[in-house]
Amino acid sequence: MLDDTMLLCGSEAYVSVLAFYTYLKGAAKMNVPGAKTVFDDLSARFPRRPVAKKETVV
Repeated sequence: MLDDTMLLCGSEAYVSVLAFYTYLKGAAKMNVPGAKTVFDDLSARFPRRPVAKKETVV
């Protein structure tokens, strides 16, 4: 039961931080003072996934 509670809390925290990250990304694009610095720091926690290359069949 404690494991379920911890999993739920972690999930809710992740969803909240992801929403904040998305907001911050928009604020950085709109040149809100200080947003770019915080966004750059936080982006280390959200690395980009590699883009899958599509193979063309000839």
